[in-house]
Amino acid sequence: SSAAAAAVLAGGGVDALPRPVDVTDACDPDGVSLTYADTVSAGGCANEAVVERVWRATDGCGQMYEETQIIRIVDTVPPVLDVPESVQVSCSEGRTPKVTGKATAVDACSGSVLPTYSDIMMDGACGITDGVIRRTWLAVDECGNAVNGTQHINVTDMSAPLLVRVPPPTAAVECGPTADTSEANLGTVVATDDCAAIPTVEMLESPFEVACGTAGAFTRTWNVTDGCEGPVTQAEQRIVVVDTREPTFTFVPMSTTVECGGAVPSDMATAEDECSNSVKVVRNETVTPICGGAREIVRTWRAVDECFLERVAFETVAVVDTMAPEFESFTKIISLECTKDAQSTLPVNTGYVNATDICTPHPEVQFVDGSFEDGKCEQEFAFVREWTAVDECGNEKVTQQRIEVHDMTPPTVMLDELEHRLECTAALLERLADKRWANVTVRDSCDETPSLEFVDAVTLCSAGAPMPSAMVGVPPMPPGGSKEEMDCTDCGGDGCTVLNRQWVARDACGNEGIAALRVCICDTTPPQLTVPAAVEVECGSDTSVEALGWAEAADDCAAVEVVWVDEVVLEDECMRVTERKWVAVDMAGLRTNGTQMITEVDTGTPVLEVPPDVVVECGSEIPASAFAPANATDSCGSGNVMVSERMEVVSTCDSSDEGGARVITRYFTALDGCGNSASAEQRIEVVDTTEPELRAPGHVTAECGTEAAAAVA
Repeated sequence: SSAAAAAVLAGGGVDALPRPVDVTDACDPDGVSLTYADTVSAGGCANEAVVERVWRATDGCGQMYEETQIIRIVDTVPPVLDVPESVQVSCSEGRTPKVTGKATAVDACSGSVLPTYSDIMMDGACGITDGVIRRTWLAVDECGNAVNGTQHINVTDMSAPLLVRVPPPTAAVECGPTADTSEANLGTVVATDDCAAIPTVEMLESPFEVACGTAGAFTRTWNVTDGCEGPVTQAEQRIVVVDTREPTFTFVPMSTTVECGGAVPSDMATAEDECSNSVKVVRNETVTPICGGAREIVRTWRAVDECFLERVAFETVAVVDTMAPEFESFTKIISLECTKDAQSTLPVNTGYVNATDICTPHPEVQFVDGSFEDGKCEQEFAFVREWTAVDECGNEKVTQQRIEVHDMTPPTVMLDELEHRLECTAALLERLADKRWANVTVRDSCDETPSLEFVDAVTLCSAGAPMPSAMVGVPPMPPGGSKEEMDCTDCGGDGCTVLNRQWVARDACGNEGIAALRVCICDTTPPQLTVPAAVEVECGSDTSVEALGWAEAADDCAAVEVVWVDEVVLEDECMRVTERKWVAVDMAGLRTNGTQMITEVDTGTPVLEVPPDVVVECGSEIPASAFAPANATDSCGSGNVMVSERMEVVSTCDSSDEGGARVITRYFTALDGCGNSASAEQRIEVVDTTEPELRAPGHVTAECGTEAAAAVA
């Protein structure tokens, strides 16, 4: 093609092809120019072409001469072929050029050429896929020039057969008549080979290893070959014949129940096993006490085969107790004297009831007391005690016993002292009011809180003798009273009172106990007086007792009268001091004095009244009342108050006229005789609220151009 020709021509240029041998000119031999033009046409193949080259010689006068040159381009040289070295491969590796190598070829005209190949297989000695391959490579350029080369590939069998299915590495088969250890049951191998069509499989078994009974194990081995004396592929399976089934009992005694003291069964159990020639039967017995002679016997039967597998069965023998205990003789009715001891009615004091039992050596005896039946009083009662005898198996028997409690003993009244000489005090009054004495003790064997009462008789030894409020209404001692009464002489005479008190204690059942007490009560203590605290008040204040407070008086024994009197002890213009004297007197004439100091002082300011504020228009006269004087008064002292005044004038507009708008302020101060002062002020304001008056000039007409017009302008 023209492209191929152009490529050739470009490679060598014009200088690479023949040029005209001689170019002359008669007139200008050295001035002739030589040029050429090519016409290219296709050749016989892609790399061949025909070039028609026309040469032209032109002298300096424009005379020219043409010559035609034909150039043909041809391709007769084959490509250069590079063939891979001969190699050896395994039949499992493959035989393609990717594994054995690819040939390459280069052509001077066509460039890179892709070789092709063809194979001839010569069989080997141990299979249909091994042997020598003669591979012929062929390279042809675009013009049909060809070259070939040979590569030898030696294919060998170097791989062992491949197991595509193998049985589990271990297999277990239960021993016995139906045990199946065949390949059909436990599995076999399936193999394939890259070179051999069908590999050879051989199976071997090791001797049986006995473990126990008919149980044991052996090893099954498979050897797989491909016939080319290559590696051998193996697989193993460990087959274990196991015994997992326990023996079977052929007889086990049935569970049963017997009464306490009866005979216990003693039959033996039997057993058998498919994989053992003999089975050992062992009995273990556990006895669990239940109650008394009753118990539960659990027999555990164990059947053990030659592989130490065991089966367990149980037999239970229940020994029971169903008979109740019997009571021994006891007292049916018990009578007791009431006491404060809560345990007096318990069996520890009244006696226990006992019982016996065939199967329990010492049956438990318990009691429950029924509800109380009321007697003639609160402390007397009766109840039924129910005894229950229970053996260790819960069998019980019940009987009853009656308990009666009576109260026939009176309370005891005890006095630590039979005579007292006491001061009439608050503590004494409290004891009298409570009708109790700290030294009075009452005891009763049955009643926790017997009633305690007393009967009083009073003797006043003088008109001023104390009569406590708790003793008001008590009758006087009758003539010919108790021979143990204390007379006024022994009591202390005037100012004392004799109290004869008889104590009576009575329990809930009406039993009574009596004791007598004589008390001499004397009043020698003056009343207590509390006066109000000293105060300081403003003069003119209310200083009455209603305003400043009453004194308070108290007496432990009798009523108290309180009186007072005022006395001025100091007085001047600014202060007055009053002493208020208080006196408290009780019925025995005992008195207590107290004093309260009342100080009246002048600390209040005077009352200052000033004229009212005034507002007037500028130009008007200020009324004389606006300058009236201030007045001051004082509630304390002499009432004389001095008033001083100061005046201040301040202009409020921009005016120099003293009569213009302005503010006149009058400052007042009031001072009393005690130095207390008060201040106030009055404001007089002169204001300007009227507008000024204005009269404007008349209208004017000015001629343009005149001085007047100019002035206006």
